[in-house]
Amino acid sequence: MKGKSLWTRMVLHGFLVTGFFILACGIGLIFYNSSILREGILTRLESQSGWITKTSEPLLVAQDMERVREVMELIGLSDNILIATIYFPDGRVLAHQGSALAKPDFSKPRELKREIRETADGFMELSQPILHDGILLGWLYLKRDLLEIRDQRRLHLGILFVILAGFLILNLISTTWFYRGIVKSLHELVGAANRVSLEKDYSLRVTKAAGDEFGELTDAFNLMLEKVQRRDLELQSSERRLYQVIDL
Repeated sequence: MKGKSLWTRMVLHGFLVTGFFILACGIGLIFYNSSILREGILTRLESQSGWITKTSEPLLVAQDMERVREVMELIGLSDNILIATIYFPDGRVLAHQGSALAKPDFSKPRELKREIRETADGFMELSQPILHDGILLGWLYLKRDLLEIRDQRRLHLGILFVILAGFLILNLISTTWFYRGIVKSLHELVGAANRVSLEKDYSLRVTKAAGDEFGELTDAFNLMLEKVQRRDLELQSSERRLYQVIDL
């Protein structure tokens, strides 16, 4: 049981150290990669909104609403964009693309600047004013999903767990191999010590298996037995001489 307990502690220690290190590094890299991917999505969303507002601005100035709607239809939905809508300043819908119609709150005064936010249900929303010489012509609203971030995160987590499993298996193999080398030497020493204790046979010697610390321990154990055996022989010799004197 002591040997199994030692092996269990060694394996658990290896699992904890290796597992924690790999998980910490892997999760850190996953979130770092996700932040880079999120920045790329944000850059593309800003670029798309800039192109739409630049295209729509002269048409809104000319009050050519049909052309604005045609432009929105030509743009269509791409790059995971779910909703693309242009509103009048009062909140009425001018042009819309997408399965659902978002309803931003236009009842409160809003700053005339681009706003981007990430929703709790995993979407990114952009709201941007369409201006001409400081005059508000309308609002552009874009909504896109973040599936690529979630999909890539799942993929990387799967790869991380495969790597973790591989390292843990290698750790188990290496620990078992190392454990056997340690326990073999310890078992020989413990077995010899038990035999000496039970049989009082100080002539036993343990074979030195290697020149490492266990080899030094084996040499010290054998030297101790040699000294004990010598003293035991001297004691037996003294006893025999004493009995001889008594018999005389």
